[in-house]
Amino acid sequence: MTHTSRVIDGRKGYVWTYGEPGVYWYYAAWFPQPVHSVRLECVARGQTGRFKRLCAEAVASLKFHMARG
Repeated sequence: MTHTSRVIDGRKGYVWTYGEPGVYWYYAAWFPQPVHSVRLECVARGQTGRFKRLCAEAVASLKFHMARG
């Protein structure tokens, strides 16, 4: 399985997406961080279009904030 990379809010992340049409769909985005990494996963076994839309909205809403020390 291969992955792609993307940048959201200035942070580089890695994305995996796969599935079997009509059976299931899987999406994972992982953003490694110095202290706490962020991973977003979406899995659909039905209503794939709806879950893809909801997952896209979740990814679009990601915001990272610098820790204050």
